Amino acid sequence: MPKLKEEEIVERWSVLIPEANGRGKELFRKIREIIKGVEAPKIEFVEKAISPSLIRKLKGEAKTFLVAQNTYLEGYLMYIGASDYGKQLFVSWYLTLEPGGAEKFIANLPWWAQLPLLPIVIPFIIYRKFRKKAVAPPDMDILHLEELTAYVTTGHHAVIDATREISQSVDFDFTKVDTKSRGFLNIS
Repeated sequence: MPKLKEEEIVERWSVLIPEANGRGKELFRKIREIIKGVEAPKIEFVEKAISPSLIRKLKGEAKTFLVAQNTYLEGYLMYIGASDYGKQLFVSWYLTLEPGGAEKFIANLPWWAQLPLLPIVIPFIIYRKFRKKAVAPPDMDILHLEELTAYVTTGHHAVIDATREISQSVDFDFTKVDTKSRGFLNIS
């Protein structure tokens, strides 16, 4: 079960829709249909149970997210949530930049255990840098930035449109909702 950590979140958006509880699966279906309809390339979906830690997972504290992944930009995952909060539906999405498995493993080692691995790690870092698929925002060239922006904007608009449809069905005035995301892209 993957973890969703605050420090990995680079962009986000959310809204609370009154009287819309129980409509999460419907929202996920609508989002998939919208993205399929625009024929957005390189975007894949999977539903995953997400928990912030193993302890909380064991306590049953997990939520199901629809996870969108751009197959060109490794590490950028868009977690789309739709969970009941009383009689309300809390809709959100979080764009994360997650390091690969080997990078996570090495980063979690103490410094003294990392030293003997340097001859192996440095060529790996150079290879990943030149391969240019997992790119942090400060290191992006214009093509990667355009791909990321198009991917996130497509996902954002799909979530907005699907949320607007559900809002209308429960007579919620969606025009008062701030549809601008928060983060370095600030999508509207």
